[in-house]
Amino acid sequence: MKIIVLIDNNSDSACCLNKEHGLAIYFEKDGKKYLYDTGASALFIENAQKLGIDISDIDALILSHLHDDHTGGLHAFMQANHKAIIYLSDKAPSTRCYSLSSGTQREISIDFSCINAAPRRFRYISDSFEIAPGITLLSCRNGFFACPKGNNTMMKSDRNGSNLNIDDFSHEIAIILSEDTSQSILSACSHNGFLNIIHNVKLLNPALPIKSFIGGLHFPNAKSGQQLEHESDFNHLAKQLKELSPETQIVTGHCTGSDAIAALSKYIFVETFYSGYTIL
Repeated sequence: MKIIVLIDNNSDSACCLNKEHGLAIYFEKDGKKYLYDTGASALFIENAQKLGIDISDIDALILSHLHDDHTGGLHAFMQANHKAIIYLSDKAPSTRCYSLSSGTQREISIDFSCINAAPRRFRYISDSFEIAPGITLLSCRNGFFACPKGNNTMMKSDRNGSNLNIDDFSHEIAIILSEDTSQSILSACSHNGFLNIIHNVKLLNPALPIKSFIGGLHFPNAKSGQQLEHESDFNHLAKQLKELSPETQIVTGHCTGSDAIAALSKYIFVETFYSGYTIL
């Protein structure tokens, strides 16, 4: 199995790859090629070319949730690739998303024209579903553990813009990659809380230890006036992780800010990814 971050907020040390506020992760398993999210633009395709990855060869695309920093490159992907099945939440056709993080309401929805242009390419997920042996899409849900405080600035409405509410992220999808002796989780933003996602994976497949959790944790650096996680929160989260799944290595980036990484690193080992980061 191979996993490569095609684009992230941070670039490789040589700065030869693009970066942006977005995420796209490529992986190979059992001879098939997959993409998890498309970043905020077509820049992930440029990075893929530099890394020797042909986007037209990808067999399936999974969209983690409906925000445009994860779906913004969808149009470019569909132009470059004409065969991949595209998996996403069944909430997608009827949901608009918004951010209030800058103080004003800003729409951050998926580009509905992509869905309308090729509806037969899309497969809608309402529950956990195995798309290939050892690859399960996990329909994320809130649970016992805390969700990120930054979710309070994330809103959703129906397709017409009515019924505006705080987003419950029932449209979020994580990926479970199972091997003979362990499993790993890909979770782009973990809006449902990374501990809830780990807990749900353990319930779904308790026999296999979770080797790694790869993805954003949605702990951005706080802007002026924002009330987000504090040092005590990260201490508590780390303690809960050690109790829930002590074997799990956290590999994070994208929406996990430098302040959160520094705070968590006081209590657990945290590895960070970037554009071009590779796990073999």
